[in-house]
Amino acid sequence: MESLYWSDRLRRLSPYVPGEQPRDRQFIKLNTNENPYPPSPLVLEAIQRAVGESLRLYPDPSCTALREAIAARYGVKPEQVFPGNGSDEVLAFAFAAFFPASAAETGGSGNAALIPADAANNTNTDDTANTAGSMNTVDTANNTNTADNADAANNTNTDDTVNTAGSMNTVDTANNADNTAVLFPDITYSFYSVYADLWGVPVRTIPLDDELAIRPEDYRIPNGGIIFPNPNAPTGRILNTAALLSLAEWQERQGRLLIVDEAYIAFGGETLIPYLSSHPNLVLIHTLSKYASLAGLRVGFAIAREELIEGLCRLRDSFNSYTLDRLAQAAAAAAISDAPYYDELSRRITATRRRVASALERRGFTVIPSSANFLFVRFPGMPGAEAFARLREKGILVRRFDRDRIADFLRVSMGTDAEMDCFLAACGEIGGNI
Repeated sequence: MESLYWSDRLRRLSPYVPGEQPRDRQFIKLNTNENPYPPSPLVLEAIQRAVGESLRLYPDPSCTALREAIAARYGVKPEQVFPGNGSDEVLAFAFAAFFPASAAETGGSGNAALIPADAANNTNTDDTANTAGSMNTVDTANNTNTADNADAANNTNTDDTVNTAGSMNTVDTANNADNTAVLFPDITYSFYSVYADLWGVPVRTIPLDDELAIRPEDYRIPNGGIIFPNPNAPTGRILNTAALLSLAEWQERQGRLLIVDEAYIAFGGETLIPYLSSHPNLVLIHTLSKYASLAGLRVGFAIAREELIEGLCRLRDSFNSYTLDRLAQAAAAAAISDAPYYDELSRRITATRRRVASALERRGFTVIPSSANFLFVRFPGMPGAEAFARLREKGILVRRFDRDRIADFLRVSMGTDAEMDCFLAACGEIGGNI
């Protein structure tokens, strides 16, 4: 249902659809990459301490205590940390702050173009100057959204769902004179294309190889910036540190950023945080939803050079200076400070992932090598849609992406060992004994 009063920008958006959170029955939830274990007791204690009369006051807009905790944990300065309301918000700000908008969005300059109040084509009928500046005017006549909508029955647009690679801003950089297209994989986190559409950022998607892996060499082309997760979602494949740093150095020579979304780095990879001092064009995004069991609290953060963080702060304070409430700041600081607790949870989840992968491979399932808290698997001799539906009938939710190359794969979040035993038993009933 549309409204007469919607803007053209709003009409052409293809919004992100959150993951299924069932309320009608009990499921084993292996569909949104949540941590199956509870938060640290220190987190719950911090929330209890934060509940009180002080809730009548605004929270600290700078998130000082949280930034100090993150800085102490990772060996950086507080000024290098930008907390936000989940990593999704941080990513949205990063797209707006660091990636160039299309000429249609900016009046042809690649930067925000203010249209003079007396311009011949100024459509503001108010008798005063248009102080907002008609910089967002676009030609919608040819602005067609070619994204294939996800299959709602299979709940494909979710927390870490795949990019449909059909963003209306997708362009071919071979014909893009300004070489401003932002690059990310054709199979990746779907919010990237949503943010590109929202901010008018032209993008070019780079195909994964036949093994569903990112090839860094494919990104060494003129661009307006590069962003991808490491490990990638939904595949779980990871790039090594040397390959990432080499790409960052190439981007630096082009005067462009590399943003690495490290949402899953705690489950089998090496963070690039130690290399920030030598790579001024590197931005790293983290979330507490996976590693720290705080998906229900919504806290994420970026770590980068101070001048890049200042840019994110400027953008945030142009929207909402209070993105994190008092409870979230207190809980997140406590979580960051309890590394031993969470490192142990990550080891347990990693061990479970290896056990489940081995069990599935023994029965002929295709299992993509994963360094995340999920597996990307294909049932032998069974379409993905059927496997998805049959698991759901048995009370197990997983994720399926209805698109070329991966339609027969299912993304399976790691649950507790007991939950994964139920999953394996269901797979055995559906596709043979395991």
